[in-house]
Amino acid sequence: MNAANGALRVLVVEDETHLARGLKLNLELEGFEVALAATGREAAALMLGPRFDAILLDVQLPDVTGFEL
Repeated sequence: MNAANGALRVLVVEDETHLARGLKLNLELEGFEVALAATGREAAALMLGPRFDAILLDVQLPDVTGFEL
């Protein structure tokens, strides 16, 4: 949870840009704070930072599978 605004933090890991943007838009409209990652490496780097409340994960990423992540 973001301490500044109380919003739940969600990480969307999706390599298809149109899907990622659509998910981000809809989640933000519902009040979530959303971060995007297009690869497993990007997601792993983001997960080292502030904690996410939920992660929406594509299991067929270009660099690693979602299961490996």
